[in-house]
Amino acid sequence: MPALLCSLLVGVAVVDGSWLPLSLVSMGALAMGQRLLRLGLRRLDYSSGDFRRVSAALSEEWSEGTASRRLRALAMVGLGDFAAARRELLSPRDSNHEDRELRLCAHIVMLAFEGQALSALRLCTALVALPLVAEDGQERRRRARREGIVAIARALGGAADEEDYQALILAARWEPALHWPCCYGAAVACYVKSEPLLARKLVERAPRWPQESIFRGLHSRLFSVAPV
Repeated sequence: MPALLCSLLVGVAVVDGSWLPLSLVSMGALAMGQRLLRLGLRRLDYSSGDFRRVSAALSEEWSEGTASRRLRALAMVGLGDFAAARRELLSPRDSNHEDRELRLCAHIVMLAFEGQALSALRLCTALVALPLVAEDGQERRRRARREGIVAIARALGGAADEEDYQALILAARWEPALHWPCCYGAAVACYVKSEPLLARKLVERAPRWPQESIFRGLHSRLFSVAPV
C-alpha cells in the first residue's frame, strides 16, 4: 500500500514490478477535469446571489492570479448592488488595461439597468476600442465579456437581436460575475419581443434579491406581466 500511495503521488504506476510514468495525456485530462470542476463551482458561487459566496469566488480568483482586483466592482454589479459597485470604483487609479476595462464594463451595465441606454451604448464604443490583452490566457473571457456587455446595453435599450442573445449566453458562461445581468438582459429582450413566458423562465431561478439590489424591482415587474 505505501508503494501504491507513493506511485499515485509522484505520477507513476507499478506494472509487473516495473515503475512506469503515467500517461501525460491522462495527467493533462485530470488537470483539465479539475479546472472545469473549479470553474463550475465558481459559476455556482457567482450565480448564488449570496454576497459571502461571491466574495469567496473573488478571493479564489485573486489567489490564482486570474482576475484583477477591479473585478469586485463588476461582481457587485452582478448582484445588482450598484451602490456597493460605485464604492468599489471610488479609487481613481487603474493599475492596467484590465482595471480600466472592468471599470468601463461596470459603468455600462449600471447605466443600462438605470434606464440610460444611450449613454451605455456610447460607452460601449470606448469599450470595444480598448486593446484586447491576450498574453495571460484570458482573451476568450475578455472577448465574451465585452460582447456580453454590449448585448446588455442593446437589450436594455430595446435593440437586441439573436446575436445579442447568444452573446449574453456566452458572457454568462465565461464571465460568471455577469450571470444575472446577462439573464435579466436576455429576459428584457424577450419581453420586448412579446415573449413574456420565456422572459420569466430565464430568471425564475433567481435568488430572493435584497432591497438594495436593482434586480428586485425588475424581477417583480417581469413576473407581474408574465402569464402564470
